[in-house]
Amino acid sequence: MTHPFRSQFPFYNSANSSNVAQSTIYLDSAATSQKCKPALDAMNEYNLYYASNVHRGGYKIAQQATKKYEAARSTAQSFINAPNSKEIVFTSGATEAINIIAAGLRAEHLNGKEILICESEHHANLVPWQMLAKRFDLSLKVMPLAENGQFTDATLEMWLGMITINTAILACAHVSNVLGNIYPVAKLCAKASRMGAISVIDGTQAGAHIAIDVQKIACDFYVLSGHKMYAATGIGVLYGKYNALESLLPSKFGGEMIRSVRWDSSDFQAPPLKFEGGTPNIAGALSLAAAMNFIVENADAIHKHEQILYKELLAKITSVSAINVLGNVDESIPLMSIDINDIHAHDMASALAQQGIALRAGHHCAMPLMDALNVEGTLRISLACYNDISEINLFIDAIKNNIADYDSGTETLSKQQFIDNNALSIKASLQTQFSTATGWNEKHRLLLLQSKNLPLLAPENRVDSNFVGGCESSVWIDVYNNQLMAYSSSKVIRGLLAVLLSAINETLSLKDDNSETTNLVYSTEYQLAYLNSLGLPMYFSQGRRDGMLQIAKRITQLLSKI
Repeated sequence: MTHPFRSQFPFYNSANSSNVAQSTIYLDSAATSQKCKPALDAMNEYNLYYASNVHRGGYKIAQQATKKYEAARSTAQSFINAPNSKEIVFTSGATEAINIIAAGLRAEHLNGKEILICESEHHANLVPWQMLAKRFDLSLKVMPLAENGQFTDATLEMWLGMITINTAILACAHVSNVLGNIYPVAKLCAKASRMGAISVIDGTQAGAHIAIDVQKIACDFYVLSGHKMYAATGIGVLYGKYNALESLLPSKFGGEMIRSVRWDSSDFQAPPLKFEGGTPNIAGALSLAAAMNFIVENADAIHKHEQILYKELLAKITSVSAINVLGNVDESIPLMSIDINDIHAHDMASALAQQGIALRAGHHCAMPLMDALNVEGTLRISLACYNDISEINLFIDAIKNNIADYDSGTETLSKQQFIDNNALSIKASLQTQFSTATGWNEKHRLLLLQSKNLPLLAPENRVDSNFVGGCESSVWIDVYNNQLMAYSSSKVIRGLLAVLLSAINETLSLKDDNSETTNLVYSTEYQLAYLNSLGLPMYFSQGRRDGMLQIAKRITQLLSKI
């Protein structure tokens, strides 16, 4: 079918000089969306034709900039149906908006001693409340989800029951960034209001997909991020009921947010300028307004198109027996997280990345939720109006093929086979095999084979003292009987560990009792250079590179004690 929206996103323009878009299937819009043409045009127009500061200059382009900036505020007001444009504060994004609220609250604002948090919250809507709880000696309570991350009628009754006169703050996403669950925030806020609690709703994942009406929701605060709704990065919205904004203390001080300044004191502007100290992101605000207009003008068509895509994705993904879909599937934005039997999310994401498919793997800034789901991380597919059915089909084919590759990667080659291979050492044999492997697919298959050769650290020894932090997956390494042993939940990481440890353990086993191992051979730099000689790091994400650095440092630390 003819795609109704892709022409509005220059990323997909065939004249894109990098041609990256032509080979990329972008399924990571929940992290950052592509930018629509109206948003880009608005930024370019400002930067090219009337770049100047707002609210300060009396000359023509300054007046034009101010007029456009305040018009953008009115657009944001209309987009979420706020009663007054003075209730719209421009921020750098939802994270800053939530921090402004948490930092600005005083003890006298709080009627209870508990902060309620949804189990699926993003860290940005959790950590600020942890800090506030410590500041005012409050307890933080979690509103749990049902099995598999689902939100049910019973879940709603439980959550409503948890909102009591002891509740000081209710913090909840409108839509889960991990599960796609759409929560009944109006019902939650109504109960919070009756109990005298402050309600803070994170609308980050809602803005591009569903209508927002803060008057119907009746929340005290609502936050948005522009870069997740086709606008620029570094721009967002904090909505607050005017009396709530008035009572908040500002947390950013400087020009524009003051009414008068003396040597010993200052008076602040009324909201919203009270919270917009310094030069704002003017181009960003204009891009956000343009993106909001684009969404509103195409709302029905966007929703229809995205639901077609989502239903197609859901039907095909649930037909794969190895895949478990988490969260609600019937009431969701076009986003889903999946868990694949015996395949680490980062391993699958890395394999898909080599095939031009861009999506997110990991904890998605929701570590407590991953603990509750009993998974290290998930693979998240998030769609937007610029995706099409052909991309879903290509993704499904790729994930099926990769699952088949993992299932077939059960063969193994023994260490003796490596040694007997033309009398080569393990290290030399590995270097020969990996250097002759063409491209990631062949190297990836070799790593899967090598994962079987890893000297496994026993489960009882996978303890905190042997844990290697900073990796994309769990890793433990220790020394037993002068041999390095390790374990990882990721089969690819187990393969990398096997490659690294085989070469080092071989050297350890061949070392004369009276000889001294040089620092060079076991140094962090040597290990990383060895992996580089196998042609592997070029295929790693930055997170995986950082993880291998931490692994190498841990190995160096352990070897220094042998």
